[in-house]
This record gives sequence, structure tokens and C-alpha cells, in this order.
Amino acid sequence: MAYDPDLIGLWHTGPYDLGAMETSEAAFLPDGGGWTEWSGFGGSTEVVGLRWDCPTPGRLVVQEVWYAHGYWSNDGPTRWEKFAFLDRPPEANAYSVNPAARIPGWNGRFTALALREHIAFSRGYALRRRDVGAADCPAYSLLIAPSPADLLRQAGDRGGWTPGGDGT
Repeated sequence: MAYDPDLIGLWHTGPYDLGAMETSEAAFLPDGGGWTEWSGFGGSTEVVGLRWDCPTPGRLVVQEVWYAHGYWSNDGPTRWEKFAFLDRPPEANAYSVNPAARIPGWNGRFTALALREHIAFSRGYALRRRDVGAADCPAYSLLIAPSPADLLRQAGDRGGWTPGGDGT
């Protein structure tokens, strides 16, 4: 698998969202994993986990592998209501990266990702930052399995089962 280092990072649609009621992000991790996130003004959010590859320069292949839907809030964490694994074929997309893009209404230059086909409802993204990891995913808490020690601690915190506490 080949990964274009110019794609690695967290991308957002901010410069292209002027007047919009929704926004998107896309993350491409160095190991070929990543996700997209779409959020609407009304509080709805969707996160899609993906695998990605660049078999040739300018060609991005993305496979969506899981989906989560929930509602964000300014007052607390996202309330996740749906999670599902997906069985979708990979999709190819043409792309280009411009390290000195400018658009009207946006202050200054930025690194832009232009896509031929939409990813998370957008064809234009700006680089937010290069350093991104799996723990930055908005749905990360759904993806990690708690350790047995964490489960015992949580059960104890709620007054639940503790080792040897009920004889089983």
C-alpha cells in the first residue's frame, strides 16, 4: 500500500463553509486508517471510519469500514445513538494538494485538498494540522474496548460487581 505524505493530517472544510449550516472533517492517518466527520448546525453528527491508499499519484482509494451517528452538544460529550460496521467496496477518487491556496473570504493562504468526488459531503478541504492520531477521532470512545481492569473499576464505581464480592 502506498500513502501520499501530503494527505496525512486532519483536514476541515472551514474555508469553504462560509454561510453554511454544516461542516466536515477528514483525517488520513500514516497507517492507512482515518475517518470523516460531518456535523450539522442542529446537533447531528456522523463519523465514518475508513481505510485509504494511493496506488498512483493523484489517485485516492477510500473504503468506508464503520459508521457512527449521534448528537453533539455544547454542554457535554456527543451522545452516540448508532454504530455499525460497513461492507462497502473501495471507491477511487482523483485529488490534488495545493500548499498555497487562497479563496475569497478566507484570511491568508492554506494547504488545500481538492477532490473530484465528494468525501463527507465536500470536495474541498483545508489542512488543519499534520499531526493526527486515532485518539483524535470523534468516535474514538466507541472503537476502543475497555480493559478488564477498567470494567471492574467502572462496576465498582457504580456499586456493581467487584472481584470476590458476590462469591462468583
